[in-house]
Amino acid sequence: MRPAPRTRGRLALLQSRPAAADGSAADQGGPLRLADPELAERRLRALLAVLRGRRPVLIVTHDQPDPDALAAAAAVRYLLAERAGRAAVIAHGGMLGRPENRAMARLLAIPLESLSDVRFERFGPIVLVDTQYGIGNHSLPPDRVPAATLDHHPPVQPAVEAFRDVRPEYGASSTIALEYLVAAGLTPPTWLATALYNGIRTDTQDLSRHASPADEAAYAALGPLIDRRVLVRITFPPLPRTHYALLRRAIERAVILPPLVVSVLDEVRNPDTVSEIADLLARYEGADWAATIGIHRGMILLSLRSTGADADAGSAAARALQGLGTAGGRPRAAAGRVDAHGLGRAGRRARQWEIVERLCEVVGTRGEPQPLVPRRRLPNAAARLWRT
Repeated sequence: MRPAPRTRGRLALLQSRPAAADGSAADQGGPLRLADPELAERRLRALLAVLRGRRPVLIVTHDQPDPDALAAAAAVRYLLAERAGRAAVIAHGGMLGRPENRAMARLLAIPLESLSDVRFERFGPIVLVDTQYGIGNHSLPPDRVPAATLDHHPPVQPAVEAFRDVRPEYGASSTIALEYLVAAGLTPPTWLATALYNGIRTDTQDLSRHASPADEAAYAALGPLIDRRVLVRITFPPLPRTHYALLRRAIERAVILPPLVVSVLDEVRNPDTVSEIADLLARYEGADWAATIGIHRGMILLSLRSTGADADAGSAAARALQGLGTAGGRPRAAAGRVDAHGLGRAGRRARQWEIVERLCEVVGTRGEPQPLVPRRRLPNAAARLWRT
């Protein structure tokens, strides 16, 4: 039996089968128990207390919600229905961009609404999930202060809500949400277990990135509860022809500025494209940093990835966008945005390459730039970076 994590408030997994040969706990299963039931129950009571009322609860995620945000929000909605008899609506800004995220919401029947369609007077308390008030990556109006926040990202400002559970040591908000279900005596049904498993899987890259003992325990416990056939359909959804055309354009525009590889895109219909391309470029064997910079509805979007042992993408993105916009993230993945509504087409392109130049300064580029794939010549802006 693998010993349970000794961290307060984290899930302890009592294994029903011996550990794998490599010592991995993933997918071994077993009953869920809480290492500190009293702390978990206090958190549960406090959360439910601030969400009391007759009107439905509004659960808000960050814009373009990813699997972790979708799963954690769905778990909060399920908790409110099962333990408080409360109706709740999940809303988000932007769109479900990645095909994998659209497949997840559709196949698991997670009900979602656009925040732009929400009539706030219909709702009572607001809960932010996988984001925080003032962080800049959600569309909740500033005058709508949440009653509660559940998130795993580092806090950005003092609490404004009545209840805040922010655990930056965790790798996924799905793990936090699962702990509330366990504290309430609930076992997630198959669809929700699959969602939570996928949320942890994607945010921690199968426990290889930012995973805590709590994430490992939750991942292992959820494994036997999920529908693996549905998970495969979520992970590998059908892709339209336009998706491949976009990948081709992004790769053809990618420039190597050692140790950085970056692709500067024009207007993108799907903002999640920016992060998807950054994930793809991060696999290039010759780079420690990968970035994609695109434009969506007047906003310049930055997605940054780091693979070096001592690299910190969150810090690098914040430094690169200082004075221009907002940014934040983790050591391995970060994102940022710059408002470019007042700039024309040429001004936006110039601002994009200004961000590239700032990134080069932050990560310390060296050597001669070259295209990622053979082409006639480098973009003029990339060539100028080398000459300067």
